[in-house]
Amino acid sequence: MLEPSHARGPFNLVPPGYKQGGSYSLRFYGHGVNDIDRVKIPIDPHVPADVGASDFTLEAWVKATLPQNPSPPCTPGNDNWIYGNILFDRDVWGPGDFGDFGLSLANGRIAFGVHNGTSGTTLCGARLVADGAWHHIALTRRRADGFLRLFVDGQVDVQGDGPDGDVSYRDGRATSYPNDPYLVLGAEKHDARPAYPSYSGWLDEVRLSTVLRYSGAFTPPSQPFTPDAYTAALYHLDEGPEGACTGIVVDSSGAVGGPSPGVCRYGGAPPAGPVYSTDSPFTGSTSTPTPVLSATPTRSLTLTSTPAATPTQTNTPAPTSTSAPPQPCRLSAAKRSSDVVLSWTAAPNATAYRVYRGTTPYFVPSTPYATTTDLTYTDTGVTGDPTMNYSYRVSAVHPTGETLCDNRVGEFDVALTAGSIRGAALNDLAIPLDVSAVITDAEGLANWIEAEGGVPFATVRQLLKWDASRQTFLAWDHRFGFGDNFAIATGDFILMTLNRDAPPVTTFVGRVPEPGEVSFGLSPGAARGCALNFISLPFDQGALTTADQLSDAIGIPDITVIQALDWDATRQNPLVWLNVFGLGNNFPTTPGFPYIVCLSATGVPPVWP
Repeated sequence: MLEPSHARGPFNLVPPGYKQGGSYSLRFYGHGVNDIDRVKIPIDPHVPADVGASDFTLEAWVKATLPQNPSPPCTPGNDNWIYGNILFDRDVWGPGDFGDFGLSLANGRIAFGVHNGTSGTTLCGARLVADGAWHHIALTRRRADGFLRLFVDGQVDVQGDGPDGDVSYRDGRATSYPNDPYLVLGAEKHDARPAYPSYSGWLDEVRLSTVLRYSGAFTPPSQPFTPDAYTAALYHLDEGPEGACTGIVVDSSGAVGGPSPGVCRYGGAPPAGPVYSTDSPFTGSTSTPTPVLSATPTRSLTLTSTPAATPTQTNTPAPTSTSAPPQPCRLSAAKRSSDVVLSWTAAPNATAYRVYRGTTPYFVPSTPYATTTDLTYTDTGVTGDPTMNYSYRVSAVHPTGETLCDNRVGEFDVALTAGSIRGAALNDLAIPLDVSAVITDAEGLANWIEAEGGVPFATVRQLLKWDASRQTFLAWDHRFGFGDNFAIATGDFILMTLNRDAPPVTTFVGRVPEPGEVSFGLSPGAARGCALNFISLPFDQGALTTADQLSDAIGIPDITVIQALDWDATRQNPLVWLNVFGLGNNFPTTPGFPYIVCLSATGVPPVWP
C-alpha cells in the first residue's frame, strides 16, 4: 500500500448545528483577494441553486454602510453592475455562454445585472440601502422576455427590460477560470482587480426561487423563510457560533436534486471574514412561509406568527409551474455532536408531523417515535454506536389522513482501528448513505473523519479507491495534498490508513438510497486470473448474509466469483472465502459494509445487483 499524507484543506466540512429563528447573520469585510471572505456555492454539476433556466427570484436581507462600500454610482446597461461592491456573483469570465447575473451596491444603491451571452443590461436602484439599517431586497427575472424588477423593503425600486432566455450555468462547461462554476456571496468571485470591489456588510436569509415571488408591493417577511415547492435554495446563515465561519453553509430548501450547500472561505488581514454575527433583522424565533404569486394551496400548519402578506397579482401572469399539484414533504438530516437533526419542508394542509424511527433502512412505519408541529426534530445521543444504526421517516398529518415524506434518511456508524507507534492501520469502509451534501471527494472524507472525531489533521494519512477497469488504485495523500482527489459516491468502497490518533468510530448521516439505486459496474478476469472488484453490500441486498451467498448472487454459483474477501482491520488481515472450492472463512456479510470479490472470465454481469 502507498504510505499516507496531505496539507490541510482550506475549510472544515462538518455541517454544524444551527439555531432556527434568525439567531445569526454573516458579516463580510470586503477583502476581495485570495479567494477569501466569501461563501462559495458550487453549481456544476447541476444543483437547484443554479437558477436562470426558468423564472427566478433572488432575495435576502442586507445591512451595510456607504463608507465601507464606496463604489461609484451605477450606470444603467451592459454589465455595469460589476463596478459596484459585489454581493452576489454568478458571473463567468468572458462571454456569458448560457448566461450570468449578479448584484452589487453602487453608491449605496442596488445594481442588478443579467447577461444571456449575447446581450446584457444592468438595472440601477434609486433607494439608498447602505445606510446602516437592515433592508429586504428582492430581484425577479422573467425568462420569456427577460423582464427585471428590483424591490427594496417590499416596494418596486426599479424595473425594466432585460435579455431573455436561459441564463443558468451550462453544465460541464469548459473554462480556464476555476471560480466560474460557483455562485459566490459577499465578493467578486475572480478577485480580478480593485475596479471590481467586494461587499462589506451583513447578509442574512438568502433565498433563491424558481418562480416570480413578487410583482407589486408586498410586506417584507418578519421571520425566516420556510421552504416550499418553489424554493431552489435557502440559506438561513444560522450555523454559528458567533465568530469565524470556516465550514459548511447549509441549504435548508429541501429542493429535489439538492441540497446546494456552500462553504465559507475565511481569511484576510484583521478583521478577517466572513464571521457569524448576532446582528439579525429578526426578533422572532419561528419561521414564516412567504406565499408565491399563484393559487398555492392553503396551509393549515400552525405557526407562531402571521405570514407575510400575499403579493397582489398585476399584469404579469403567474408562471404555469405554480399550478402544479402539492408536493410531499422532503426530509433531510445532519449530524450535530452525537445527535441526528431532522428537518423537512412544509406539506400543504399539515396540522402536525410524525417522526418514525427504525433499525433497518427500509423499515415500515408503525408507531410514531415523536409528534411535532415544527419542521425539525432532534434525536439526541444516538450516534457513535456501530452496533446500532437508525433510519427515519416523517409523515405529514392532515385533515384527510397521513402522508409520508418522499424519502428516508439515516445515520450509520463505522468502527475504526487506530494505528500505533509502529505505523498506520489500514481500514476499509463503505459510503452506504447519500452524504453528497457534506462529502464529495477524498479530501472531504478525510476532513469529515478528522473534524467529526475531534482528532488532529493528518490522522487520516492516505485514501485509496480501486479502479476495477484498470486494476489499480486511485490514491490521495491527505497530508501533502498529493495524488488523485477522487470523487466519492454512494456505495463506494474506500481504503484508508489511520495513525494512532484515529477516533474509534465515524458517523455518516444522510439520505437512505432507494432500493435499486446502488449498483456496481463489474470487471471480469482473464483466462489466467481473476479481476479484483471492490464493492459494498447495498441495503436492499440484506438477504445475503454470508460470503457464499454474496458470491453466488453475483454470477454463476461457484464459478463467477473465485474468492471473496473481508478486511479485518483489528487483525490487519483479510478474511478469505475460496468460493470455487467452498473453503476458507465463510464470513458474515452486512448491508452497508465493503467487500472484495475476485471475478473469473465466466458469467460476470456488467452491473450488480
